[in-house]
Amino acid sequence: MSKIIQPTDSQIAVMSNEQRIDHLCTWIDEHLDQRIEWSDLTHASGLDNLALRILFAKYRFIPPMTWIKLRREQSKTNEPLNPSADQDC
Repeated sequence: MSKIIQPTDSQIAVMSNEQRIDHLCTWIDEHLDQRIEWSDLTHASGLDNLALRILFAKYRFIPPMTWIKLRREQSKTNEPLNPSADQDC
């Protein structure tokens, strides 16, 4: 398995909002076995609290912490997160 290169803070700053959420979902998947706090999410995404809540809901249709819970459950069962969704992090 190849190592994913994490973007720098300056690279995150120029990402589109959707790219930031995609990047955050990848980051979440890489850290599912660890405790993930809200401050981790804001740091990894480069977004403030409100922007993170709004954008995550816009692109994933659920709150970030619910996404994490579902991803952890999915990783245990190896089932798709949401079979009807076209996007999956």
